[in-house]
Amino acid sequence: MEKWSKQKKWEEEWISLEGIGDGGQGATRKVRNRATNAIACMKTLNKPKNSERRARLFREATAYATCDHACIPSLVQSNAQMHEDQSVQLFLVTEFIEGKTLWEFIEETGPRSLEEAASTTIRLLDVAEYFHSEQWVHRDIKPDNIILRNGDLSDPVLIDFGLAYRDGVTKKFQTEDGQGLDNRFLRLPELSVNSVQKQDPRTDLAFFGGILFYMLTGVIPGALIHGDGRLPHQRAEVLDRLREVGGKATYRLLGFFDHTFAQKISLRFTSAIEMREALEAVLIEKNREIVDSTDNDLQAIKARLNDQANEQLTRNKQLYDIAMEEVEAIHRSVLDEIGSDRLKPYQTGYVNFAEKFQKTLGFSHFSSLDKRFTLHFEMTVEGEELVITVDDVAFYRADVETPTFDDRFRAALRERYIAGLRKLIDEN
Repeated sequence: MEKWSKQKKWEEEWISLEGIGDGGQGATRKVRNRATNAIACMKTLNKPKNSERRARLFREATAYATCDHACIPSLVQSNAQMHEDQSVQLFLVTEFIEGKTLWEFIEETGPRSLEEAASTTIRLLDVAEYFHSEQWVHRDIKPDNIILRNGDLSDPVLIDFGLAYRDGVTKKFQTEDGQGLDNRFLRLPELSVNSVQKQDPRTDLAFFGGILFYMLTGVIPGALIHGDGRLPHQRAEVLDRLREVGGKATYRLLGFFDHTFAQKISLRFTSAIEMREALEAVLIEKNREIVDSTDNDLQAIKARLNDQANEQLTRNKQLYDIAMEEVEAIHRSVLDEIGSDRLKPYQTGYVNFAEKFQKTLGFSHFSSLDKRFTLHFEMTVEGEELVITVDDVAFYRADVETPTFDDRFRAALRERYIAGLRKLIDEN
């Protein structure tokens, strides 16, 4: 049987047995081949004339055709390569996977142990490592799109590549950046309307972390951040359960979810390999025998200090230090240029916490500290920007990942100091 069919009607070769489900893109049904009696799964489009959906079906068929992995259904037959011909009724036939979805399984049997949930997640991360290496991003991972082959937690199969993306398979739709990709299981900011980060593999990793969270708690993570600012694993209704399954590895487990559910994509796990190693470390920590209570306390403290939240706070402080070094360099250079012993450096109000940095820096007249000119600096991280205010007026903003302090920044700050010094000297 040719995988890439030239048939315009699927009924010529397949018999529909029963409906399986309806999704946003299309309907799926269990089918039987007229000639061989082979059972398979067929997908057809809900809006068969929609050009974008037709192109997406071709992407999906290509994903199945190019991904050779036991945990991804194989392509049986499709005519989606003819998606530009509106007269063709597109269809996609894949291997039929017998078993319950992960959603059905957890709803029937309840949350799982850390060992069971981690084992399934690690298997899925192996799949992610593979299809990411093939340059595919799935973008719609949820319990409904994972089938446990024959009900076996150790044999999950990832299905529905309907929103999958790989450069070059089809053109990137003009509407894609302006559309949101809504996965109600876990709503991620990079998939929202007008985001340009909709093809990042770290999105899939956040979804897989959500799968682990769901298997442990039976709770859908939903919105990444609630109105109270709490991430899914920080909410009161699940904390007791996470402590129960985490045991003495609770801090490390919560740190794992800190990375998984970070709002900024740059603070998440960078690869399936890194995420798998972090999850394996959680298991090792939980199963490590207690040797000495003091050592265990130190390990718990170390794990907590190294969690993602504290790493972010440390990053903020480092940003403030770098920015202040630039400010102090301008301050020193102005004083050196003047070269007079009638002016002295003056500073006060130094505070350097992760939430905010502040410092007052300027010059005083040699005759009295009361005769001085100063600038009050405050620095904060707002969203993904480093923000610097001078005397409560916004002075500088830059992306936290790539802050640059160029000649224009230095010249503007130097001008502020010189203007203030001129006023100080005129008054004395």
